[in-house]
Amino acid sequence: MFGLTNEEIDYLKNCNSSIKLMVDTSNYADLQTEIDWYLTSEDCMYYDSDGQNWYTEKGKYVQSLYDKILDWKYSQEGA
Repeated sequence: MFGLTNEEIDYLKNCNSSIKLMVDTSNYADLQTEIDWYLTSEDCMYYDSDGQNWYTEKGKYVQSLYDKILDWKYSQEGA
């Protein structure tokens, strides 16, 4: 689903209830929005002493899954 393995889907579903709902209903458009919001949460991002924001390890992984979803979407459009 969405170009992800079952394990990757399960990981996203465990991030928060909104993402879980979008995956469970196969709502691609809203899933993108929910992941975008989630990537800015404290689970995924922190600020250093200079005020720069950085992804946590979890954020890096969620971003990589999001990139895979986008790759899947664009490959579907070309097919």
